[in-house]
Amino acid sequence: MRFPGATHLVILSRGKAKEALEWTRGVLGRLGLTLNEQKTSIRNARKERFDFLGYTFGPHFSRRTGREYIGYSPSKKSVNRVRQNVGEHLTPSHVASWEEVRDG
Repeated sequence: MRFPGATHLVILSRGKAKEALEWTRGVLGRLGLTLNEQKTSIRNARKERFDFLGYTFGPHFSRRTGREYIGYSPSKKSVNRVRQNVGEHLTPSHVASWEEVRDG
């Protein structure tokens, strides 16, 4: 059965990711639901980044200190979408008042 209100899920685990994934599959199975196996993966967020709901999670570097930290930032896809949207509204040929440009 496919759940029409697709739920997005991230499970954070310290060394028991495979067990947590199997437990989740079991619980969903008892509810008559399944995981999308093509979108399901195990990642080490301390060493690699992953995108989820418009953000990139994982290792980042502080511009201020240069030190690494585990954090999040807007994903490249989200940033590109915003740039494209802004670029469509703010072109040199668009000489209308700000209110007209803003309300598009």
